[in-house]
Amino acid sequence: MLEADNIEALPHETPTLVLELMADGATPRQAVMPLIRDALQVAEGEIPDITALQQRIAAAQQLLDKQREDQSELGLDALGLRITPLDS
Repeated sequence: MLEADNIEALPHETPTLVLELMADGATPRQAVMPLIRDALQVAEGEIPDITALQQRIAAAQQLLDKQREDQSELGLDALGLRITPLDS
């Protein structure tokens, strides 16, 4: 029973990406090696693909703006309620 309390969520994005690449015909090596190269660059303090990072940040900002807009439309602001716990 104690072990059930110690279960943590596993990251799923990377394994999902690898499986998608393999489903599209990549070999396991072809799917994994770019991820390893990127990780090594990050470990050395470099950003492997800054353009892709900027695009992901912009997409996250758009989602956050949309969520805030939806929250405002629902009148949750006036009630002091939030959709996300991290929203200030």
